[in-house]
Amino acid sequence: VLGIGFLGERNWIRGFAGLDRMEQKDKDILNNRYFHLRYNYRISPRFRTFHFFQLQSNENLLLDRRLLLGSGLRYSILEEAHGRLDLGTGLMYESERLNPNKLGPAEEPDSDVVRMSNLVVGSGVFGEGRRWVTVVYYQPNVETFRDYRLSGEAGVQVALIGSLQLDVAFTWRHDSRAPAELDEDDLGFRTGFTYRIR
Repeated sequence: VLGIGFLGERNWIRGFAGLDRMEQKDKDILNNRYFHLRYNYRISPRFRTFHFFQLQSNENLLLDRRLLLGSGLRYSILEEAHGRLDLGTGLMYESERLNPNKLGPAEEPDSDVVRMSNLVVGSGVFGEGRRWVTVVYYQPNVETFRDYRLSGEAGVQVALIGSLQLDVAFTWRHDSRAPAELDEDDLGFRTGFTYRIR
């Protein structure tokens, strides 16, 4: 993952590009590509907006293309020296194209929906050079709440040497209307290193 950003007094802009790929015997067992752009504007010490754009393809989720565009408002309900808890809500436009060769005869490859974008973000420090981060997203279709996505991530960041840190995270994803070939729930484990340049 490659990330770049700018943090000012009221403005925060970040961009991320990622590629996860793994092959076994000339067959992809992991192929995920994405670009994410996010902008926050701080209205007050506790209120800030969030706006995002994401473009993604993921063969494991049968995604030829997923485009997300959304905006909302985020509020910090707890802000202390050792921890922080934020809540946010907004709307996002989602356009998807699934691989038609992997779908059943009654499944449509193309969809365009408007979803709510609700989030809970918690973070804090424990010990020296260690930080925990937890994020939960709930994204229901505004036309029918039976169509929803629920996902979460719980991770730990450990400072190593200088600007280098170790990142370890567990991920979970639930899609109430996943294609028939996929499970509704996915569990994952991710580990990697982050090097920050300021």
